[in-house]
Amino acid sequence: MNEFKNIIKNLLDNYFLYYIDKVRGCPNLDNGFIEVKPTNTDYIHEEGRMSLLGERKRVLLPDGQWQKYRPEGELQKRNGRDKIACVTFSSLNVIEELIRFMMDSNDEEHIEIVKILKHFGIIKDGKVNCSDRAIAKLSGTTRRGNSFKRVAQTIHKYLLIPEEDYAWVDNWNDYYKPVLKNLIEQGEELGKYIEINYEWVYPKEFNEIKRYGPHTTSVFAGGRWNTSDIIPRTNQRHNHATGSDGFEMNKYDDIFDSYNPFGKRVAWNYGLGMGMQFTISLKKKLPNLRQKLLNDGYEWVIRAEQEKGAKGEAYDIETDKLIYLPPADLIQNTVKEKSIQGKIKFITEEEFKQLNN
Repeated sequence: MNEFKNIIKNLLDNYFLYYIDKVRGCPNLDNGFIEVKPTNTDYIHEEGRMSLLGERKRVLLPDGQWQKYRPEGELQKRNGRDKIACVTFSSLNVIEELIRFMMDSNDEEHIEIVKILKHFGIIKDGKVNCSDRAIAKLSGTTRRGNSFKRVAQTIHKYLLIPEEDYAWVDNWNDYYKPVLKNLIEQGEELGKYIEINYEWVYPKEFNEIKRYGPHTTSVFAGGRWNTSDIIPRTNQRHNHATGSDGFEMNKYDDIFDSYNPFGKRVAWNYGLGMGMQFTISLKKKLPNLRQKLLNDGYEWVIRAEQEKGAKGEAYDIETDKLIYLPPADLIQNTVKEKSIQGKIKFITEEEFKQLNN
């Protein structure tokens, strides 16, 4: 029965409603931005008023210039195939900028959030990259695109999934096939430790609220859009979502885009649309991983990833550290006995880094 409902919903979203939009000449079909206004139940940022996020929302960059924290740009259109997921790409881009800022921060809460994101694979080898594909699907993106609110609600509910766990594929149906249950559970598990909230922001406050973080906005992506020149104001209806992460007063606003060039500038009077600003906060700290291994009955760990430089080094687990066991101290019978008893844990290099912190 559920499968039948999914088939009907897919036909409605990707075909029937798509063709209605086409007949009406709706702009969202070009790039994927569906404009939806905030409702009475939505929180809208207003400077000087208590935030929905309470004291957790604080000034991070007083000058509001976030460009140096941009992650590597990712295209929403590759090999001639556009996934119409600009709302997801722009939302995750500004979240990744926030995370990169935290990676460079000495703030105690930020340090703990970074540790959690490393544990869940969102940060790996010094880089942060969240799966756009997973959020695009979970938020209900179709050939008609999506809205800021639906994507923000999805990120709030399911948090983040590493890009490598659900990476880009060219084929539309494969890209938008259901997200695996274990990945959804992985995101929900992350949600036990951190929280991602969101609020609407008006264009008149964009440069003021950049003190708290970058934000999303909407533009018209057509004509002279894909250029490094300052893009002039247009009267065309907005059809595309981007990030906004900087400005030069009275000259231009900086845009972080999902089309080349990733870095763009729009004229000061361009007429940007409403957007969303996200806040990442700590709910609780990770448990002591060494203590967790001890609780699970392990006494030793052995680094097993030889292809990444490990040489089978063994360590005794203490609650506050790992103690290296020189090969000369390892008695074959003892190793065999502990292995049979299930007291040895073979670990990856990433796990070794976490345990050794």
